[in-house]
Amino acid sequence: MSRARDEEKRGRLEREIKRVSGLQAQTDAELDEINCLGAQVEQGIAALTAVGVSDFLKAVKGSEEARQKVSSHFLGLFPPWDDPPDWFDKASKFGG
Repeated sequence: MSRARDEEKRGRLEREIKRVSGLQAQTDAELDEINCLGAQVEQGIAALTAVGVSDFLKAVKGSEEARQKVSSHFLGLFPPWDDPPDWFDKASKFGG
């Protein structure tokens, strides 16, 4: 093969490597965002599931701490009169 042909192939290969590297960086950034979103969703679920039957019973019996936990549980992850947090909007696009 000629030297010019080798250089042409090398140039195409280098452009393809650069393109794939850019795609890999973009994919890594999107994956990091999804992992962060997953952690935020897990925190929200943990906050909601932290309230149990015993907390309701304690609240009825007058425990202020239990009453606050139950009130937070009924309020949910964000007040209904406020806009949902960004992470909630993003997570709802994934369904589930």
